[in-house]
Amino acid sequence: FLLTLLLIGQPELREKIDELKQLKQRLTLSYHLNPLNKEDTEKYIVHRLGIAGTKEKIFVGRACSTIWEDAGGVPRMINSICDMCLLVGYTKGLKEINADIAKRSAHGLDQ
Repeated sequence: FLLTLLLIGQPELREKIDELKQLKQRLTLSYHLNPLNKEDTEKYIVHRLGIAGTKEKIFVGRACSTIWEDAGGVPRMINSICDMCLLVGYTKGLKEINADIAKRSAHGLDQ
């Protein structure tokens, strides 16, 4: 029988696969997602908000740039920072997230 396997992980997974020659020989496709640039990060955030059901501009000013800087363009980190920003915004009754909230959320300093 034919087995299809999809492996998704951190860059270290590629190193582990390189050590397993029998597995590496059987791979037909490999892809590495590079960090997003600043513009793509903003588009990514807007897209995710759209999927969640809003078209409103929630992250204002330099918020997206700040998130990009702190996340290093890594989508998983962008998601985590945005989640924290939205949680902080909700608890404070904010309708917009600015760069200060983004920075404080990214660093876990928000009180």
